[in-house]
Amino acid sequence: MERFVLFLTLGETINELYLIDPMLPPELLPAHWSGRAILQRLSERLGQIIEAIPAGSDYAKFVK
Repeated sequence: MERFVLFLTLGETINELYLIDPMLPPELLPAHWSGRAILQRLSERLGQIIEAIPAGSDYAKFVK
């Protein structure tokens, strides 16, 4: 259950970040903009959490 809660929490955070990220082309973003890299890393971690939830778990059907 702890992994599933982590999955939900991180998923919600990623969704919130997508709402505030301007999603502009790179040439229109500040040189120091790290939004895309951060979202990519968080998405990778979310994938790792999904893989850590056992296939036979009651929660697996919600993440795969």
